[in-house]
Amino acid sequence: MNCPSCETKLPSVRKPTSTRQMLLGGWTCPNCGCETDRKGRELLIEGNSTARNLIAMLLAIILFGGLAISLFFTFTRRVDTGLIILAVALGVCLIGQFIIKPPVRGNSKR
Repeated sequence: MNCPSCETKLPSVRKPTSTRQMLLGGWTCPNCGCETDRKGRELLIEGNSTARNLIAMLLAIILFGGLAISLFFTFTRRVDTGLIILAVALGVCLIGQFIIKPPVRGNSKR
């Protein structure tokens, strides 16, 4: 995959430089510093992304907390309650994914 800005080949091993890259994937170009999403599209950074990072961390806590609570209920033979909690946690995380999705600029060279 190449950088959409300077066409430098992005490294095959990804080292996240932000919480967004850690949770959603993406690269930072070693040549020009352009941030891309996991599909190679340039991210349009608009000011401070602290709110997005906090929402992403909250969604991760909800997901893993819901998984832990559902496993607890499963092991205490309340499988139905565990599945409901897991479904709610997954639903909240899927909806929240659209909130933290950063704006991107499509590649015009494809």
